[in-house]
Amino acid sequence: SALSLAPQPIVWLLNKGRHYKDLEDYHRNIVKKGKEVPWSEKLSKVFWRGATTRGRLDYLAQWINYDDNHTDIAFSKVVRIAGFKREYVKKQYFREKQSLLEMNRYKYLLSIEGNDVATGLKWMLYSNSVVFM
Repeated sequence: SALSLAPQPIVWLLNKGRHYKDLEDYHRNIVKKGKEVPWSEKLSKVFWRGATTRGRLDYLAQWINYDDNHTDIAFSKVVRIAGFKREYVKKQYFREKQSLLEMNRYKYLLSIEGNDVATGLKWMLYSNSVVFM
């Protein structure tokens, strides 16, 4: 592409597609098209969606359904969990995945590590939302 926001890896071979695709999509489809929601029009909620990787379930379970007036935190993908626990998570802690445009409606975005750095961190920092880590 003509514009690449992805830097070249210095120390290790980074999966640029996984880590920078959303950033480039956010720039191309939201920023360049004037679709960023102004701060004053954003929802005053903490928002997060993601998969049940690496301890996220234990960390986030207390915040899911905590206070729907101030938070919208849920899993959008269940991985590495089987049996009854998997069904329980899907029933209690699952909501649909949101697009970048939909996530852009929130003032506060939560970035939680999974197997490594949160994949969405780059586009979140580029957005006009506040990122909590």
